[in-house]
Amino acid sequence: MSQPCGVIRDLLPLYYDKVCSDESRALVEEHLQTCAACGAELKTIEAEFQKPRSFKSAEQATLDSLKRFKAKMLRKNVIVGAVSVLCAAAVLIGLFAYAFSYEKVVPYQEGLVTVEVGTSGVIDVYCNLGREAGLRVIDKTITQEGTARHAVYLVYTDTYWARHFGKIADPSQTKFTLGQTVTVITKHGTAEAQDNGMGSFGIHDVGFGILDISAVYYLEGNFRELSFNEAAFERAAPNAILLWEKAA
Repeated sequence: MSQPCGVIRDLLPLYYDKVCSDESRALVEEHLQTCAACGAELKTIEAEFQKPRSFKSAEQATLDSLKRFKAKMLRKNVIVGAVSVLCAAAVLIGLFAYAFSYEKVVPYQEGLVTVEVGTSGVIDVYCNLGREAGLRVIDKTITQEGTARHAVYLVYTDTYWARHFGKIADPSQTKFTLGQTVTVITKHGTAEAQDNGMGSFGIHDVGFGILDISAVYYLEGNFRELSFNEAAFERAAPNAILLWEKAA
């Protein structure tokens, strides 16, 4: 005799979990053979019990996706970090090169240069900046009023580092000699600093081997171009400032 649907539906969860007695299982199976409604109810129960398993799969898929995203972001961060380090290094190298290597012409101002006739007829030139400075020199034979004259054109240059940190207390450290001596560049700074390797190269007791100098000028400009480009020199020369001239 077929059991009422209400009784069978009460047994369906137990039947699905296989925890009902053999007699109850037999009654359910017998009923399901003739009752489509209770069969549909059993399928609903099966679907409900399978939902947690489906949820776990979806959760795992989400976790896997998050792991892939984190790995991708980690690779991206590593690349961005490496590029940032390289850019920072390039900036530091550029700043270092600018501070120590990039030279700017020192504009002429009254009192910047002192020119004196030294012993043996040499000409001593002193820079009065009170700091380290580079020196560029061009010697030229010029003709004025039909007379050939040997002239020296010079300009001082400095770097950012020299402008702010290259202080010089002793004016003799900037001495530049024009005449019969040989060009020599030595370290300047205190003897103790030199012994400790702290002295820096600069203008000190420098000789420039030119005889019979008629005039010394200060000429602002790019001395590399002025040295090798005669047309550029001729354009710039009229703006040169006379520092010293040999007495007639």
